[in-house]
Amino acid sequence: MTGPPTDIVIITGMSGAGRSTTAKSLEDLDWYVIDNLPPGLLPTMADLAMRADRALSRIAAVMDVRSRAFSTDLASSIRELGTRGIRPRVLFLEASDETLVRRFENVRRPHPLQEDGRVVDGIAAERQLTACRWTPTWSPTAGSCPTRAGSSRWRRSPGRTSGSVTTC
Repeated sequence: MTGPPTDIVIITGMSGAGRSTTAKSLEDLDWYVIDNLPPGLLPTMADLAMRADRALSRIAAVMDVRSRAFSTDLASSIRELGTRGIRPRVLFLEASDETLVRRFENVRRPHPLQEDGRVVDGIAAERQLTACRWTPTWSPTAGSCPTRAGSSRWRRSPGRTSGSVTTC
């Protein structure tokens, strides 16, 4: 193996917040993008990119909460990559409930977590699942949900009303 890829970005966030659009934009910028990668396969993806002898110097993986062990698998994979000297960036996309409801109504498909309820019920369930793992003070290397005290490594895009991006 020749070394870690220059960049690894994990694209995640709320369903309907723009993960696919972000992935397409990165592809347009010559990133190699894997959509719907199970979090546990992230280290394998990094291994394959390293074997490509820098042909895959910028890779992005799109992940979401549909994976049953999303939070624990993702945290574990990020920690494993850290032991190899690889520090992926996490891009968490979010939008207001109003925006997400409107987007799901426009595409006429159910939210992945709404089951037999309303779209807003699926959004609430997804926010609950991601609330702990994506608080501004959560550290993937710590792997636990902290209190709100402490310094933040997160940056949030200012002035966005229909959605925002948080990166680590």
